[in-house]
Amino acid sequence: MIDAFQEMAEDMHSGYVSEPVITGNCFSIALGMDVPMKGMGRTNMGEICVYETREGKIVKEQFFF
Repeated sequence: MIDAFQEMAEDMHSGYVSEPVITGNCFSIALGMDVPMKGMGRTNMGEICVYETREGKIVKEQFFF
């Protein structure tokens, strides 16, 4: 999936990742970027990424756009 995104992205104008919000065995971050995509033009993207961990490793991830 990352490779497909990189193939579509023409450039990166800006991006950010928030400080994590941690509770129990989960943490979340806000992620955003300003990227021109092939065939779509310049796009501002934002999402919340939620990760579940077990024994120090990420075992589940969810993305909310």
